[in-house]
Amino acid sequence: MSKNLLSLSDYLGYPTGNQLEEQVATYAKIRKVKYSTRLYTKLFLDEYFETKKIFENNYDEINTILMEDSFKIQEQENQDRIF
Repeated sequence: MSKNLLSLSDYLGYPTGNQLEEQVATYAKIRKVKYSTRLYTKLFLDEYFETKKIFENNYDEINTILMEDSFKIQEQENQDRIF
């Protein structure tokens, strides 16, 4: 194995499942990152997990904001109605 490439399990320090392997491979294709079968650069894996963390951490916050906005819109629509 090349010194510059790591397997996902070596990077994380534990065995990984097929789902995570597929997600990382898909992200590598999107980013057009050259990799060997299941071997990536540390820099790329750092980027992948940092990006994943951003989306996971903000998911609940984004959903909360969207839900609050939808309630505000609904309240405004109800106030605009003439009964």
